[in-house]
Amino acid sequence: MSTESVITPAEAREWVESREWANGWNVNVDATVDAVEFATQYRRNKPLWDKLFKFLAETDPMTLEPGKIELEKGRLWINVPEAYTPKSIEETRTENHRKFIDLQYTFVGDELYGLADADKVTPTMEYDPVKDRTFYRLDAPASY
Repeated sequence: MSTESVITPAEAREWVESREWANGWNVNVDATVDAVEFATQYRRNKPLWDKLFKFLAETDPMTLEPGKIELEKGRLWINVPEAYTPKSIEETRTENHRKFIDLQYTFVGDELYGLADADKVTPTMEYDPVKDRTFYRLDAPASY
């Protein structure tokens, strides 16, 4: 039995809007983010989230060199692409992760993100534990 306290949707939304999690990072959480899940994951991994958000608050993303920046070896890193061109909906693949949280932060331009219901996708591969991902086929349209 978990000793973790349960947070209600109203409590989670209030927590997100309080910005206490942001550590000075001036960013807004998109309305599609599940506030309960975010609050739960933050509580479970608070030191890592705090380290990430503090780094992002104190760092100009335009000054980052392309590559991998390890904030905590094997647990928390940032991938900075050399160059990035957003893909069309037809070119993208739906994915999920079991072990790691994949935070997407677009700091220049716009990016379209999709959200699919877990019960409306079919795996197209076995889970890859090395890359911590599974790709899926959409059985119903995602919301964007």
